[in-house]
Amino acid sequence: MILINQNLNLKKSHHNDYIALYIHCFRLGNLDHKKNKNINKDKVSLNQMIQVNDKLDNERKNGVESFNFVFTCENDGSSLEEVNDFLNEYVDSFYNEFFAKGNDKHKLIYKTIHNDEGKPHIHFCISSYNDSLNKWDSRDFMNKDRVQKMKDWEKDFIENKLKNESHKFKWKEPDKELKELRQKHKFIKNNIKGLKAYLEKNKNWISNLIKEKEEYLKDKVEEMKLYQQVNDINNQLNNEEETLNWFNDMKKQFKEDIDNLKELKEQTLEHSRYWYNEAEKLEETIKELEDLEKEVSSNFEKNDFIKGF
Repeated sequence: MILINQNLNLKKSHHNDYIALYIHCFRLGNLDHKKNKNINKDKVSLNQMIQVNDKLDNERKNGVESFNFVFTCENDGSSLEEVNDFLNEYVDSFYNEFFAKGNDKHKLIYKTIHNDEGKPHIHFCISSYNDSLNKWDSRDFMNKDRVQKMKDWEKDFIENKLKNESHKFKWKEPDKELKELRQKHKFIKNNIKGLKAYLEKNKNWISNLIKEKEEYLKDKVEEMKLYQQVNDINNQLNNEEETLNWFNDMKKQFKEDIDNLKELKEQTLEHSRYWYNEAEKLEETIKELEDLEKEVSSNFEKNDFIKGF
């Protein structure tokens, strides 16, 4: 009996991580054994590896060249051959449904079945040619609508298997732990984006506030210089008591203005220090969340899943 459910996952693949993904899928060297403790070295020989096409020949080494997919099942008494045949059938049916009609514009780069971990699963990599960019770039083809259609197809494929071959297949409820892990991962990603936007918004606000206060202080300084010039002229014109009294009043007023400006300056500096401290705290929070995201992503790999959207 083969236990199945909907669990197709996909991840964008850039040129920079293409080689690393290739090494992982084909168990080249001993890097995978060190990173993934679930790998049973004695069962590596049970893996089925098929390279369909050579890697892409883009001149530019950026962009989303391809998408890497993974689908998992559980073996409950079936033979290794039956499990491998089912996983191969899944990929071939999937490719024929979405890519075979424009075969000259799509490539199934490779597919490989792993039987050396806890659950049998198949990795496969597909790329699409982008005519407008004149290179292999799958972003336009793999839009949200098409991804949803792929999920709908997978649902129908599994339902047909359960209905027509009930002696071979049985529904398996998704692991609660993995479901919670997905939700946590999605929550962290959304919060990182929100916190970054909030931080950027407040940085701009603080910067604008400081500029506004600086302009205000400059205007006040110029105004005081003008007052001083007027006082100098009046002192030169006469030394009458009225003028002297007026000067004293102005001097008092200037002193009050200076005190007010000093107080305003201190308030502005204190306000700025507060918001800069808040900004630093937010950056620390984002760093912690990004570290947590890496940890969660690592847990995905340990459970044979690749990041979702």
